[in-house]
Amino acid sequence: MKARLAAKGIRIGKSRVLRLMRAHGLLALVRRGHPRGDRTHSGRIRTERPDEL
Repeated sequence: MKARLAAKGIRIGKSRVLRLMRAHGLLALVRRGHPRGDRTHSGRIRTERPDEL
């Protein structure tokens, strides 16, 4: 949006554009977090015997 306004000769700051677009619900949706859940390892890593997964 800022680039389109600049092409028309209107100078405006990116933070103002972001604030106005947020206020009017014009921002694109953003996916938050991992889609398959938490990726941190919370289990045990060592095996009982060698060559075992």
